[in-house]
Amino acid sequence: MSDADLSRIQALLDRDKALDAPTAQTLVAEVRRLRALLDEHLTVTIRPIASKGADPSQAWFWAPEWQAGEQAVDEEIAAGKLRRFDDLESFIADLTAE
Repeated sequence: MSDADLSRIQALLDRDKALDAPTAQTLVAEVRRLRALLDEHLTVTIRPIASKGADPSQAWFWAPEWQAGEQAVDEEIAAGKLRRFDDLESFIADLTAE
């Protein structure tokens, strides 16, 4: 995005009066153009804040047994093996019925 682009958007935002329809449309168009530029050129990198085991109080989560359970749950969710309940009573009734 060029300095001219930023200046145009800033000028629209700096006006003291309420935005009229043409100005609002111009601003929306500029924001959409900016979003398209960001979508095309922006890379988002997600990385862990701390490595596994960095916090000893969270070591249980990274244990192989727990991770196996996490994987099993992910597979059940992916397979659609979920039950939803409208209220607590229905949930408890389902638990005690098995």
